[in-house]
Amino acid sequence: MEVYKAVILGFLQGVTEFLPISSSGHLIIASKLLNVDSDLFFDILLHIATLLPVIIVFFKDVIKLFTHPVRLLYLVIATLPAGLAGLLFNDFFESAFASVKILPITFLITATMLYITDKLVKSKSKKVTALSSLFYGGMQVLALLPGISRSGTCISAGKILGIDETENLSFSFLMSIPIIIGSFLKKTMDGVGHLTYSPYMAWGFVSALIGGFVSLILLKRLSKKIGFAWYSVYLIILSASIMVFNVF
Repeated sequence: MEVYKAVILGFLQGVTEFLPISSSGHLIIASKLLNVDSDLFFDILLHIATLLPVIIVFFKDVIKLFTHPVRLLYLVIATLPAGLAGLLFNDFFESAFASVKILPITFLITATMLYITDKLVKSKSKKVTALSSLFYGGMQVLALLPGISRSGTCISAGKILGIDETENLSFSFLMSIPIIIGSFLKKTMDGVGHLTYSPYMAWGFVSALIGGFVSLILLKRLSKKIGFAWYSVYLIILSASIMVFNVF
């Protein structure tokens, strides 16, 4: 892979991992346009790179997980539904990634979800509980499909539940930690004995790291000012562009 392609894919992974616009969907499109085949070790490095920003940006919240065992328990509960669904229906979700023509539909699903929860659901000040954690996790199962945003489903789940905005954003991104780690472990086990390093991967790693920091900082600063409906407008335009220009 050429260095410039690694940089593009890395930065795209970092930015879209946390913005509510689906990293998987964007990487499928970019890989298609750049004519890049999937590289297991490169994927693993990008997952590591996107893990670091969320740990650093939400460092205080990460520390609280170990000083407040109940909050850690809530995070475990929230992770279970997607984890179980991934194990039980792995073949189904893998076939969904192979059938990339569903992207215009799943992008529109994400857009609709973001718009409705941003415009029609009133903010409240509830806290995360065991039951609400389970709802977060159930919503996250949808994000196993390409084009449906993990962060978008989690943030929307919190809005539906009336979770305090700051806590909702924090909990949503803390949920990305076990998901990224789980994906990293699965890909590593799948590729044992077949992982090879190439210099372009370092460029992809750095660009993913930068992209992750950019998206998290922007979200923390702008989420209350501009809301999430603007992301739905972007996704509608993207979905229409895919269909009009027949990307696939």
